[in-house]
Amino acid sequence: MISKQSGIAETLKNALKVDFWDINQMANKMIAVLKHSALSRTLREYGSAEVKRFRWEDSAAKVNNIYVEMLAFKPART
Repeated sequence: MISKQSGIAETLKNALKVDFWDINQMANKMIAVLKHSALSRTLREYGSAEVKRFRWEDSAAKVNNIYVEMLAFKPART
């Protein structure tokens, strides 16, 4: 379960999303996962595969590339 307001919520499809402060909605979704084995299985299988796409190494490489590009950038003089 993740917050709707988090950045990762935009990229994950197979996760339950709730408003950060809505504890009732959070509890209801937890109960739904415990009650419905098909929901639990789907979230576990597809969510696990989806999360494996995200690696710290990939994120670090993207940030490093941005730094390299910015260091090489020469603004036009006016």
